[in-house]
Amino acid sequence: MAASITSLALSDVRNQLVLAYNNSLTQLNLTNHIDAVMRAEGSDGALSYPTVVMARDEADWPYGKSNDDAGHIVNPAVEPIQTVRAGARVNGQCCDVSRTYLYESATQEMIDAYSAVLDTELAVIAEMAPGVLVSHLDGVVQSGLASYIARPDVTYSYFWGHAIGEFTIMEPLLSNETEPMSLTEDMILGIQIYLYFEAGWFLRLEDTCLVTATGVDVLSDAPKALDDIMLLQNSTSVDVSTEFSSYAYDSAVTVNATVFDSDKRTIDEVFYFDGSSWSAMVEEGANEFTRQYVLDHSFPSHVTSLVRAGIQGEFYYISSLLTADLTPTYEEVLDPIVEVVIEGVTTQDRMTWIFSMMGADMIQLHFLKVYPPPGDQFLVKDINGNVIAEYKWNLGAEAMAPWVPGNVAIVEVVPQWMSVYGGVNHFYFEVDVLGIYDPEATTTTGTSSETTSSSLTTSGPGTSSTEGTYSYQGPDPLLLTGLGAAALVVIAAFLRKKR
Repeated sequence: MAASITSLALSDVRNQLVLAYNNSLTQLNLTNHIDAVMRAEGSDGALSYPTVVMARDEADWPYGKSNDDAGHIVNPAVEPIQTVRAGARVNGQCCDVSRTYLYESATQEMIDAYSAVLDTELAVIAEMAPGVLVSHLDGVVQSGLASYIARPDVTYSYFWGHAIGEFTIMEPLLSNETEPMSLTEDMILGIQIYLYFEAGWFLRLEDTCLVTATGVDVLSDAPKALDDIMLLQNSTSVDVSTEFSSYAYDSAVTVNATVFDSDKRTIDEVFYFDGSSWSAMVEEGANEFTRQYVLDHSFPSHVTSLVRAGIQGEFYYISSLLTADLTPTYEEVLDPIVEVVIEGVTTQDRMTWIFSMMGADMIQLHFLKVYPPPGDQFLVKDINGNVIAEYKWNLGAEAMAPWVPGNVAIVEVVPQWMSVYGGVNHFYFEVDVLGIYDPEATTTTGTSSETTSSSLTTSGPGTSSTEGTYSYQGPDPLLLTGLGAAALVVIAAFLRKKR
């Protein structure tokens, strides 16, 4: 299921990259779009692996890195290669899938190298079955990439596979260094074939595969044939023009979406995702659909909406952002600022901080600094675990989270590897505002009540999890009673000692 969801998202990447010929598409746009599609189609909020987009000048062997930069515009003329790595997670089961796409500006050398990577991956998968030796499969890799292995300016997929389960990368790691072993039934493996050229460009294919009693089942089926990943300016594309009106608290919102298909094919169905659920849109005219709902506590003020168009058995997704006009009627500034620092943590678990305010309808977090390590997921969730926002690693300072419904906002950090192979190297953020939206209030009010805040620092290997709670609730009668009782006990003990 996780691999199928990932395949849906990566199948749609082709359409997004074709649209980049005429529309401004940044790497951050693309990673957020892929994440939104996977979550809308049923992935858990914390994905298997943070979505990575790599271009020619960003390849970093062996796994690549991504700027995820809001200012980095995908340019088909000067960046002929785009490689995407993503993984949904369903009920704790991970997957790992990569696809490389080539613009028509790609050189013949790039096309030939991609063909070698594809043929090698297909050859390895074709040989997989219970009892097959890992050393035999390594020989298939060595043979398929032989002409590139011999080149001093090329690094190849020395580690070409790994197990997948509750973590994205698990033992065994597959290479010619793997201890003598053979495949067994029910193994779930990521088969990853890649080439990195010192000239700066990078090709990668990976699929999640299940070893069956008779062979292998490839769980991820996003297209990867050369014809499917070549991106031409005149390639078929689908776009959506979306307009929203009256998107405000306690108000109905009207969504008008017009679907455009460059080949003018018949549009079979259109669904709209509002951050909570999919709904069929009501046809009002030629490819134009309208939906209304009332924004209430179940809808955050900032959601990624998706239009999903079904055309001749394929799905196309177009994402946009909904931002409601919410003005807080009450704010409480934390003084001193809540500061969280984690260094040198190796962990298999997520790290969670809970911010709460008694009586709040919604909470908004203002992050003065957000610097999670490259690849780690930095999630803002509501009390039900729904992801309201995700911050990429280098968005830096002054990040304002959207309003979170309810009186609890949760910050969750998911380490990149979530296994014994690594964890969080350094993480740091500050929060300075908890807000409350009260639709019953008519004026903005201040408060002189005390605010509680704290600082948490955790370090050193062996730490399995970190959790902190920061809350403002005002004076609590039960707490005051308990403190009073404790004070009486201390006084009584002191008097007894004096006697």
